[in-house]
Amino acid sequence: MSNSIHPPKPRFALAIGVIGHRPDRLPDPSSYAGRKIVTDVGRVLDEVAREAVSAHGKYKALFTSDPSLLSLVSTLAEGTDHIAAEAALSRGFVLDAPLPFAVETYSSDFKLELAKQAFEALRARARAVLPLPGQRGAADDDPQQAQQKEGRSYEAAGLAVLSQSDLVLAVWDRGESHGRGGSTDMLNAAARLRLPIIHIDANGKDEPRILGGSSDGVGLTADTVEDLTPVKLGKGLPKLIDDLVRPPISKPDQHKHLGLFEWCMLMLHLRPLNTETDALKNFLVEGVRARNFRVEFPLLTAMVGARAIVSTDYRPKSPQQLAGYLAKIAPPASTGAPSTEDLIEAFGWADATGIFFAQVFRSAVVANFALASLAVVLAAISVLREEWKPYLAGLEVMCIGLILFNTGATWRKGWHRRWFEARELAERLRAALPLWALGVRPTTFFGQEPTWTGWYARAIVRGQGLRHVAPAQDWVAEAQSTLGGVLEDQCAYHGRSAEAMGKLERRLEDFGFVLFLASFVSSLVALIGVVLLGWMTHEPVLVATTALSTGLPAVASAIFAIRVIGDYGGIARRSERTRAALTQLLSAMKEDMHDQRALRLCALAAAEAMLGDVASWRLATESRSLDIP
Repeated sequence: MSNSIHPPKPRFALAIGVIGHRPDRLPDPSSYAGRKIVTDVGRVLDEVAREAVSAHGKYKALFTSDPSLLSLVSTLAEGTDHIAAEAALSRGFVLDAPLPFAVETYSSDFKLELAKQAFEALRARARAVLPLPGQRGAADDDPQQAQQKEGRSYEAAGLAVLSQSDLVLAVWDRGESHGRGGSTDMLNAAARLRLPIIHIDANGKDEPRILGGSSDGVGLTADTVEDLTPVKLGKGLPKLIDDLVRPPISKPDQHKHLGLFEWCMLMLHLRPLNTETDALKNFLVEGVRARNFRVEFPLLTAMVGARAIVSTDYRPKSPQQLAGYLAKIAPPASTGAPSTEDLIEAFGWADATGIFFAQVFRSAVVANFALASLAVVLAAISVLREEWKPYLAGLEVMCIGLILFNTGATWRKGWHRRWFEARELAERLRAALPLWALGVRPTTFFGQEPTWTGWYARAIVRGQGLRHVAPAQDWVAEAQSTLGGVLEDQCAYHGRSAEAMGKLERRLEDFGFVLFLASFVSSLVALIGVVLLGWMTHEPVLVATTALSTGLPAVASAIFAIRVIGDYGGIARRSERTRAALTQLLSAMKEDMHDQRALRLCALAAAEAMLGDVASWRLATESRSLDIP
């Protein structure tokens, strides 16, 4: 595991998937049309590479210094796939190959010895080969059953290509598919996924063009590829590549959303308003933190009996330690093949950052409202004890000053934002691990990500590439183990979270109610004493009753405010719902543990549940910033 002092930058990477016809629907290779297809494929790859290098240079501060990593994703079928693979390898692209069957089974697709040799040569040069567990027709299947099985296998391979691709290179004659999983079917699927398509005419007549993928009205989701508006390659490609890699744009003017305190901080230049790109750059320079001195929140949870104080409250786990936890359930990687190292390292940093700033921000909330309630009590007592007034006023000023300093530090250093953004990023990367193990990327959309967390997670996943499987490696069982490990871990986590946060919410609610009740009783006793017993002349009694009747509601109000900002009850309920959903998926996964297709659907559903939970949490948390009480 890397011991870097900052989170890893992603490597600039783009993957081009290949969809196209086999030789029976392509012109003779020696004809003008056949030669033009080869020329057009090479031209498109050259232009994609050139625009990628340009975009890499434009945003180089956000990527590693490694050269651009361009990959071609292909099933290595005869015809278009071989043409594109040869052209890509000759231009320095790497080759990733999801195959519909085991290698020995797939070899029977190549009837001519020359084609079979070409397939073996390309497979040997591929960076990653992932044989999907497709099926041929069995001996007792009728022709229709056999055709259905093979069609499903080719379709699964085509969908794997689309899943791994940022854009699609299609050699297509605009005709109907010949069988399930054919070129037109796959291009229609690409259109529904909003994947941009570079279309090369399989008849060798028209010039290459872009279908979809533009953010200026062309890239809307379509049911079929024919519904996409074409754009000339030279006109649309620069913007297409830029749309794929550009970091999030600056946030719109936020000045109208600022309160008076934030305006004062802004006018004093204590903190500029961060854009999404600024927040990304800030994350990339986060450092390792050996101590966390903000322990107010752990003390509160211990005081109410919701959670015991542990050593990591003061000595946080390092990014490397947290990454090591995820590494334990990651699938083993073949030697020299793409691995999960970058994803796991990025997860460790995001997790460590999120845990650290969760405690810092929550502690700042506790401190603010504790100091505010103390200031109210001091002010009330100072009215009754003139001789104490200078000292009490000084303490009150100190409390207010600490509140201003604490709130200003929270706003200036972005503790709140750094917490919920890092937490979201960690969950995105955690969900990506079992998907990668199954040869799938997380569901995404074309165009610029609205948040830096989505951009960074997508960039890290792009750099992963396709999972490679060594011969005789039982990769489906390994992927099932990884998915099961993630699900079991998250079920346990959400169970603990629901219990701890639910207990914290109930204890704080009960404590606040008791304080209000005690305040009512003390006020009633004081009233009776003053009216009936003449306590007005007993100053110590009057001071005590005033302090209680004033201080107890102040403390109860502070507890209520801590509950509102912390949303502990909401967290508990969301964790319980997520735990129930993941437990159900865990049971379903165990029933279909050897079915890669079912496991993939289970992993996608798990990612949806996990990211749906964090999206709901972020929406609730983002609006609960720390302000002056």
